[in-house]
Amino acid sequence: MLELLNIYKNYTQESNILQNINFEIKKESCVQIFGISGSGITSLFKILTLNEKASKGSIIVDGKNVNRKSRSEKLKFIRETGIISEDTVILEDLTVMENIEIPLRIKGESSKISQAKVSEILKILKLEHKKNSKGYELSRSEKRLVYIGRCIIKNPKILIADNIFSQIDSNQKEIIEKLINILVEIKTTIVLLTNEKLIENHSFLNFDIKDLRSD
Repeated sequence: MLELLNIYKNYTQESNILQNINFEIKKESCVQIFGISGSGITSLFKILTLNEKASKGSIIVDGKNVNRKSRSEKLKFIRETGIISEDTVILEDLTVMENIEIPLRIKGESSKISQAKVSEILKILKLEHKKNSKGYELSRSEKRLVYIGRCIIKNPKILIADNIFSQIDSNQKEIIEKLINILVEIKTTIVLLTNEKLIENHSFLNFDIKDLRSD
């Protein structure tokens, strides 16, 4: 599904933040890639989500080099991917329900179906009592949950997340773990990149980012 071949990333000529990274992510697999701050975790996330280009090397998506894909093919991959960055972005003037519903509206789903799906997600997020609250009325952790819910509700083929527990209160981390377990059960391909806590789930393969480098 996704393959990285001899990936390098540098922001200055003096050093590479990523050096000769080689890695294959197979369909329906669940992997966690971890490393200390400054090890290139976020840079790798940006390359995997096509937000940045590698300085050198190839990214293969569904058997085709990304550099040879058309703009529409790249956009299709992005639309089908749940992308959770370390930064939380929600629309402050929309309600919790309206924020989470956005991807379904874009897909053209009916109001009745989309609201039923949002209600189910809100139960898992334990935010039912906040469904009519505006974004600016939420705590930082609640905003993070809304953002994650919005990324997941479209049932992505692949989920790629950078420090998914970022800004989440300790007593809410089990909510994220439950969401991840649901995605595992429905065979979503999952790639978690983290400087933080690893998901404790036997379905995941764990890799230190430094071990992905071929010397």
